[in-house]
Amino acid sequence: MDGYSWLYTVTMALATALFGFLGLWISFRLARKYIAEKWAFWGTLGIWFASSLPVYMYLNPSYSHAHSVFAVALFIWYWHRSQEMGERKYGQWCLLGVFAGLMMNVHYLNITFLFIPLAEALAIYIRKIMGRDLKSISSLLFKHISFVFLLLIALIPTFYTRILIYGHPLKIGYRSFPGWDWFQPHFLEVLFSANHGLLS
Repeated sequence: MDGYSWLYTVTMALATALFGFLGLWISFRLARKYIAEKWAFWGTLGIWFASSLPVYMYLNPSYSHAHSVFAVALFIWYWHRSQEMGERKYGQWCLLGVFAGLMMNVHYLNITFLFIPLAEALAIYIRKIMGRDLKSISSLLFKHISFVFLLLIALIPTFYTRILIYGHPLKIGYRSFPGWDWFQPHFLEVLFSANHGLLS
């Protein structure tokens, strides 16, 4: 197969639609834990049609956006589910690390969702330090190190393919940028540029 045959394109398009639907379904199931089911349904439907997800599910299925919705929804669902069971066990942290790696394999910008467990971990560390529960900190730290280790292991396929294609594990394939311009953030241009400005 060369990636352009009829079988490949149909399979890819159907899989993209399926993973997009599964991402929405997981999101709906999570939302109904907090609000009535009918509002969770309408909220999920509203966000679906208010975003560009239908375009990436049905018109441009070769892009990673629908798969990204699934991977992020799976990660957040499992983070939430394992949190409901009390303090996460070692195996739950490991599985969460694998899901985080999957999420970042699909799209590198999904790294932003790691702020969820990071914020949770910082709050737990602060609570344990304030309560002088220093004995359990080492156990928790080992769980978090295992989470990060398995996340990195899960990213090996992405790192390997980036090395093969671009020569470096952290290159992403987009055109080269001179670097982050921290002292001139171009705030107004980002908002009002004629070239895809946020507000214009």
